[in-house]
Amino acid sequence: MKLLRVLGLLLLVLVLLLVGLVASQVRSPYLALHRQQALVVLPILGALILVVGSALWRGGSRWWALLALWGIGLGVLPLSLEWRFKEQRARVLAAPRADLERWSKHLVLGYTSFDELRAILEQMELGGIYVTARNVEGRGAAEVKLEIDRLQAIQHARGRPPLLVCADQEGGKVSRLTPPLKETGTPGEVARTPDWRGAVRDLAERQARALRRLGVNMNLAPVVDLVVPGIERTLDLHTALEDRAIGGDPGRVAEVAQLYSESLWRGGVLPTAKHFPGLGHVAEDTHHLTGELRRSKQELQIADWVPFERLARAGSPLAVMVAHVRVERIDVKHLASTSELLVHGVLRNELGHRGPVITDDMCMSPVYYSRGGIAARAVEALEAGVDLVLISFDPDQVYPTLAELLRRGDAVPAPRLAASRQRIDAIRARLAQSPR
Repeated sequence: MKLLRVLGLLLLVLVLLLVGLVASQVRSPYLALHRQQALVVLPILGALILVVGSALWRGGSRWWALLALWGIGLGVLPLSLEWRFKEQRARVLAAPRADLERWSKHLVLGYTSFDELRAILEQMELGGIYVTARNVEGRGAAEVKLEIDRLQAIQHARGRPPLLVCADQEGGKVSRLTPPLKETGTPGEVARTPDWRGAVRDLAERQARALRRLGVNMNLAPVVDLVVPGIERTLDLHTALEDRAIGGDPGRVAEVAQLYSESLWRGGVLPTAKHFPGLGHVAEDTHHLTGELRRSKQELQIADWVPFERLARAGSPLAVMVAHVRVERIDVKHLASTSELLVHGVLRNELGHRGPVITDDMCMSPVYYSRGGIAARAVEALEAGVDLVLISFDPDQVYPTLAELLRRGDAVPAPRLAASRQRIDAIRARLAQSPR
């Protein structure tokens, strides 16, 4: 019986610690999908624990006083985190527009609430928005198009250039707008057909027409990471390159990606090559773990970077997405998405990329749980030469991020931000003139 009591007590402690961990992370992207439920359940659970602990404490054992105190903490902690978020949101929305737009013009934001996004656009200019499955689920193409048009109308009414409207419509398993859009293959799949050139061109043209009908003008494709046999990926819940990438031969990947990208652009949609500096040799799933790319610069130059360089030298408009990986032999201190050595030094100066550079979603664990979180990494990314910072999975993160950026003021030199803004404005102007 004594052993059972000890085991029961240990189980209770573990459960309480787990619930406490959840309470401390109520504003983490990991709880984004269940945040509202957690904000209701956790204070109620804390109150119940407080009542039980107080009653047992009066029964004699002082240890139950700790349980009562734990209940108080469990109820107060998530509410205090929520109060802090509300205060940051109010501070951001009340800030002078000029101060806000110093940073907001470099953000691409996902959304769960149309009204919330509309309020943001009425207060500040974003560089773009990100549309995904949650925004189109159960809706027809015409309804989605109307919603995007309403957001673009806000831009027009305020004399701003059209928003970049981004989506992950790679084809295959990563087709976030299917339905309402029809399912298609990936560039890699159609490139294995006999008439592969025609098939790749047709795929890109069909995707471009479908995306433009929705109002989407930037596709986060093609995936030009190399398929590397023998890489055992750690907790690979989302990367799945073998299903998404074009292949393992750098020259072949570059050829297919160039044809796809040029065809997509002719249809009025900006292509985005991803994920620089290449995830093919990265074992970790960068959504949850910090990816380590241990290849030498020479190895990367003759393999992983070949598609990026050939696309850059081809001259057709192109964006590049930078991943949250660490390239140990080039910049051990920074993720690639925040590394000036990689973004400005390699991607722009050595590989010749002149178009926009966008980060992968900043809501991923290697960024959110780094020292300083998303705001600190956003500043570093802009300092490194990135133009657009993507906050998509958990849109609420935009408020603490902007609050911190406002506090830091002139953290990024004005000339660097001005050059970045010119690239953003240039591509938005060209997209506005593209066929619909």
